[in-house]
Amino acid sequence: MENNIYLDINIEKLEYFYGSQALSNINFSCNYPQGKIAVVGKEDAGKTTLVRAIVGLEKINKGVVKYADEEINNPIKSGLFQVLFTENNFFRYKSVYSNLAYILSLQKIDKKNIKAKVFSVLIEMDILHLKDTKIYKLSQLDVIKVQLSKLLLRDTKFVLVDNIFSGLSITQRKEAFCLFKNLVDKSINRSFIYTTDLPEEALSFGGGVIVLRYGSLEQQGSWNDFLHNPVNLYVDKLFNPNRTFRLKKEIPYPLQTFFDIDSINDYIVSYSIKECVDNKGLIAKIIDYSYLDGIFLVNTDLGKIFSQTIKKEYCIEISEEARYYSIESEKRLTIS
Repeated sequence: MENNIYLDINIEKLEYFYGSQALSNINFSCNYPQGKIAVVGKEDAGKTTLVRAIVGLEKINKGVVKYADEEINNPIKSGLFQVLFTENNFFRYKSVYSNLAYILSLQKIDKKNIKAKVFSVLIEMDILHLKDTKIYKLSQLDVIKVQLSKLLLRDTKFVLVDNIFSGLSITQRKEAFCLFKNLVDKSINRSFIYTTDLPEEALSFGGGVIVLRYGSLEQQGSWNDFLHNPVNLYVDKLFNPNRTFRLKKEIPYPLQTFFDIDSINDYIVSYSIKECVDNKGLIAKIIDYSYLDGIFLVNTDLGKIFSQTIKKEYCIEISEEARYYSIESEKRLTIS
């Protein structure tokens, strides 16, 4: 593995609009150690949109995808990329063998070699017993195994796998992810981008990690960065769910006279509590607010958020003296 060469792909200032802005100024490089990047985010973070934009299935509005410092005009047709989406695109009423053989036939491989190659892959994936089974009769886990088999049939430089384990049970997902990770670790001269909704998968993938939130790149780095230097409370809660900044009994006078601290969902930290702030930006600072359809739209230093807990008088009183965050206030808005 010492001679393994990981190829560099650069995403520069990528923006994509689908009605509203779906991806906003995305920049990252696949030159992390081991040639692996995990993109983690919740369901509407923009993970699939990012994958589709990178390979050219969505026409980006701004930005470029570069390979070896050269712009790729039509990534999906360049032969450099292989993508696995949640939709597997198999022929449901054909056998596992027929589906895999078809992939090789598209590569114009000699028919004499197709059977040997397919059998070799089936054996390696431990699914030889499924070779004559039609796709629609397979369990979800077995479909995933057949889908992962595709990675052994094509020798592409870049592989993007888009959260394909999300429909599995917890036990099945762990098994499938371990199988996938073993395939990745054994791959030579290939780079991988894996999207997931589970932070633990992103960290154990073994390369760089990118956090997406509503189409924006919140933070990128290594396991150590997310544990010790999260850029905001959203990232901190994602990777360190057991860490808390609820200071119900520690808020000093006079803030306790201005704020209702009975709600356990409220996060409020006085600047005088240095160890909890320490310039890490873990709690949002209120700048101003407006009332919108029964809730408050609050402008903070981390962006615009909804809040059902902020009251007008409290905003005015604490805006210069404290930082505030609420569990109900997680969703940041794109305001045109």
